[in-house]
Amino acid sequence: MQQVLANHLRANRPSHAYLLYGDTSSHLQEVAQWFVGRLHVHPADQVWKDAMALRIEEVRAFIRNLWLRPLMSKRRVGVIEHADQLDVAAQNTLLKTLEEPPAYAILLLLVRNPATLLPTIRSRLQSIFLHRKVEKSVFPEHLERIDTVSYAKRIQLAKKLAEDRPKETLDQWLSVLEEQLGENPSLWEKVMKLLKARNLLETTVSSRAIFEDVFLQMGKKI
Repeated sequence: MQQVLANHLRANRPSHAYLLYGDTSSHLQEVAQWFVGRLHVHPADQVWKDAMALRIEEVRAFIRNLWLRPLMSKRRVGVIEHADQLDVAAQNTLLKTLEEPPAYAILLLLVRNPATLLPTIRSRLQSIFLHRKVEKSVFPEHLERIDTVSYAKRIQLAKKLAEDRPKETLDQWLSVLEEQLGENPSLWEKVMKLLKARNLLETTVSSRAIFEDVFLQMGKKI
């Protein structure tokens, strides 16, 4: 079901609110971090809270923060981990924002058991089940063979790719790997490295230096 998130990213039409649920909290957090990263939301426009230690006053503060205009991005994203630990009062506090969300905001609730949330909450979220299942993966051509060549050849390859549509190249690599994330958890480290590299391309860091760093870090297959 993670393919749903990837499709929303490709279409540039994310929902205003998601319910991500699955078998491990760590995997839910990984997917949320990946999704927020792919939305290119600056850390200044991210609001992360853990419901394990969230009081009603803090829920209200979270909502006020979510309503602030984005400072560095086009969107503002709020994430509540362990949202199944929210009590009824806290859930009802969230309800109004879910009913009338700000146009620029996206809310993610991460839960192990969605049944603990009120039906009125669940009905206003796009539910996506995430699970881990390890299978053989297929990498983009350059990444598949990167560990078989010398460091000198990696530097040469970085120079070549940096001169030929670097953003499109990284986007293609990410798309290929993202389609497999739900099936192969071992891809997470590689995807997060590529995502960091892709975001760096939006800065003044040279694309050649970015590709060199990616290739030199990927010294063996995952």
